[in-house]
Amino acid sequence: MCQTLFVHYRDGGFWAFDVVSAVFLKHLIDAATSHLEHHDEPWLADAIAHWSFNAVCGDLGLFLDNSWSVEQLATFTALARKACDLLSERDTIPAIEIQSWQMIDRDDGRCFARGLYAVTTASAIRLGEAIIKLINGTLPEPPPGTWWFFATEDCEATIRKPGD
Repeated sequence: MCQTLFVHYRDGGFWAFDVVSAVFLKHLIDAATSHLEHHDEPWLADAIAHWSFNAVCGDLGLFLDNSWSVEQLATFTALARKACDLLSERDTIPAIEIQSWQMIDRDDGRCFARGLYAVTTASAIRLGEAIIKLINGTLPEPPPGTWWFFATEDCEATIRKPGD
């Protein structure tokens, strides 16, 4: 299992640390699940299933559907902002809490904190904001020869592309 996952949408993308991604996805799923209580949107139920898997296993990247309509993108953006708002109510999330999240119905269906004591919510919010910018086409280009990398605060903001 990799420690990173690729977040790809249409012609753009970046890398993210899987633990930070899991924290953001947990809150995105909570916001989306709440939304589904009042709206019948099968595409969103399908996305939640993908995100639940992505929170545990990032090897396939983060699910963002290139065929989402303008309305679906607006719903996703609102839900991602809601997830960021929920995250902003706390400073950190302890590893013991992260590892208690049962994301998929399997014995190994929990998130893994990779030995971290906690994850700051600021790092998950940064990732959420980057995803919003990616799907809305406003994410700036990284410096030449690099990818953006969204991880914890002690990590560099970019990583080198192979061969550069």
